[in-house]
Amino acid sequence: MKWHGLMLWLQSPRWVKMSSFSGLWLGIYMLLWRGWSYPASEQSKQLEQASRQHQQQLQLQARLQLAQPSLLAIKQQSDELSRWLVSVSPRAFSLPALLQSSGARLTHWRPQQAGGELALELSWSQFIALLRYLATLEPAPRISVLTLQGSPPRLQLMMVLRHDR
Repeated sequence: MKWHGLMLWLQSPRWVKMSSFSGLWLGIYMLLWRGWSYPASEQSKQLEQASRQHQQQLQLQARLQLAQPSLLAIKQQSDELSRWLVSVSPRAFSLPALLQSSGARLTHWRPQQAGGELALELSWSQFIALLRYLATLEPAPRISVLTLQGSPPRLQLMMVLRHDR
């Protein structure tokens, strides 16, 4: 009985044999494609999708990077903030800071325990800058003597300062 099906197939017309033989090979090919080729194409699709996602992440990072201020801009902001903090924060008397902020030329300085006698050569604008500097000090220095002599553009200032530390 087993051989009966095979005998029928062998006695069948040629086109039936060719069709069944082609169908057998097509079935085998489909099984092979499903088993080897299809998973490879699926893996390829997954890799393409992962690549697109990675590329989108890189583009997002690049846009975020471009949106960040440059190092030079950050340094300028930091310097500006430092200058602002120095100008706002209370500070004690410092002769170098007084000379730098006013631009005056020191004639003589006789330091004492908490202050001293100071003589400067300066212009009117430098005198104003000197008063501005003194106004920012905490505690504010006490000026017991203030003498301003001369004629513009050069003035001689002599003052005796007392400051608490």
